[in-house]
Amino acid sequence: MTRNRQPQNNGAVDRELLVERVAEDPELQPGEKETTFHFTKPDDRIRVYSEEAGITRRLLQHPEFEIKQLRVTTEDGTWGKRVKPHRFDDDTITGVEGCIPIGALKVRAGSRSNSGHASVVSKAAKKTTNEAPEKKNNE
Repeated sequence: MTRNRQPQNNGAVDRELLVERVAEDPELQPGEKETTFHFTKPDDRIRVYSEEAGITRRLLQHPEFEIKQLRVTTEDGTWGKRVKPHRFDDDTITGVEGCIPIGALKVRAGSRSNSGHASVVSKAAKKTTNEAPEKKNNE
């Protein structure tokens, strides 16, 4: 069943749906699944590409990550296809390309205790959508 996901009224895509659709590409060997961070001296944004499911999920959840395109496997078995996020059609996402502000990148003086690749990108803070906005005392 194909569900065509169109942009929401503000032109945004449903990132939660995208995260749910991320999976490893079975056609690629582990050594072929790459993640790259690229920038030059005058850049204020980092270009990021990843074919690793854990990193892809975390990038899609990052509030400052701008999605340029998704790498998908379609229902008919076409793999490695690139689509714009607003053209996503409920396929399996096997990679993502986008940009993030250079200020989001930090090389630490010491190594993390966890050497997992997904830990390179911080987990997004959980949203609390059912809470009413906090009122000021004078309201």
